[in-house]
Amino acid sequence: MLNRRAFVQRLGIGTVGTLSLLETPAQSAALAVQNGARRAAIPADAIRIGSNENPNGPTASAIDAARMAVTDGHRYPGAVTSKLIEAISKAHNVPAEQIMLSGGSGDLLRAAVRAFTSKERALVTGSPSYEQPVRLAQLAGVPVHEVPLTADLTLDLAPMLAKAGGSGLVYICNPNNPSSTIVPSARVRELIEQVAKTSPSTIVVVDEAYFEFADDPAYTTLVPLIAQYPSEVIARTFSKIHAMAGMRVG
Repeated sequence: MLNRRAFVQRLGIGTVGTLSLLETPAQSAALAVQNGARRAAIPADAIRIGSNENPNGPTASAIDAARMAVTDGHRYPGAVTSKLIEAISKAHNVPAEQIMLSGGSGDLLRAAVRAFTSKERALVTGSPSYEQPVRLAQLAGVPVHEVPLTADLTLDLAPMLAKAGGSGLVYICNPNNPSSTIVPSARVRELIEQVAKTSPSTIVVVDEAYFEFADDPAYTTLVPLIAQYPSEVIARTFSKIHAMAGMRVG
């Protein structure tokens, strides 16, 4: 797996160092200690571009809402969860029963990998792309098909589609992290349609974490396709555009 840090280093950006894609447990432990020390030394007001955090912070109204929510901190959040689902349902014109909340969209991706992949049903993804699904699959012994990006650093959908047959999950991060490129939504729709025809048990997860940052007219949300294709899952997050990464809502 080519992770985001390695991708940036290969482009000649960021810290100069040796690229090692395979680490021993001891190396991984040492790296974790080093990373912990680095994080502790980071000023509180630093812009941590490696985390893709929104440096502007949440809006004043969001902060006020969070303060009000603390007063109900002694209660389980059933009523609040229902209100949020209702608001999302109205905003995206999706039935409430088709919306699932989680502790950040990463939890949704984790659930998808666990639910839809196995040692017999592979994960298909681009490379490099958001690496969490790959890491989770590898930990579970799930085969992973990583399709290299094209020369212009976009997801290469044709070979991804070729690998989709019989796979458990196809993961499409669009806009893609870390290459910050988009695939036209019409092409992603074609892939979803083909997968539904040729391998209907395969789930396609489209991660739209960076949806609000894309200004290409060829890019639109694929949320409306949920009504037509039960095998499609859309992941969204409040972490990026809404600057709520620490609040963990997806």
